[in-house]
Amino acid sequence: MAVEEGTGAGGGTTIIDEIYEFCAPRFFDFLKGESDDDVRRAELWFHTALSYAPSRKHHSLLSIINLILKI
Repeated sequence: MAVEEGTGAGGGTTIIDEIYEFCAPRFFDFLKGESDDDVRRAELWFHTALSYAPSRKHHSLLSIINLILKI
């Protein structure tokens, strides 16, 4: 269950997922540092991950911005 908390004068809210916050330490040891091998594997993922096609919404948003800037 997600809980919303007010942030004060800014008017925004922070949503905290209690299930994730409870389970995250079970799946990741925050006290253990990253080994060199962990860093290499993470970097390799970024270099080999496939990219997605651009979103149609992104393209239409860019078109609107371009129209506004030309005026």
